[in-house]
Amino acid sequence: MRHCVGRVPRLEASGVSADELSLPFERISLEMLYRGLYHFSVAHDKGKATDPIKYCAAKENQDLGVVKALRKRVPKLDLSPFPLPPP
Repeated sequence: MRHCVGRVPRLEASGVSADELSLPFERISLEMLYRGLYHFSVAHDKGKATDPIKYCAAKENQDLGVVKALRKRVPKLDLSPFPLPPP
C-alpha cells in the first residue's frame, strides 16, 4: 500500500507538467520526472530553483528527459509473396 501512496503525487506532478508544457499526459515520463525531482532538490538547496514543475519543464533542463521522444512509425510488414517496394 505504501508504494501506491507515493505514486499519487508523481501522477499529479506529471499531469501538471504536461499542462505546463502543453503536451498530452502520455508524453511525460514518470520515471524521468521522479529522477528530475532529485536534480530539483539539489538546485533548490543551492538557491537556484523554487518550483519543481517549472524546473522540470524549463528549456535549459530538457536533458532531464521528462518529455518522451517521438518514435518513428514502423512500416507495416508486407508478407505477400511479391511485396511492393515501400513508398
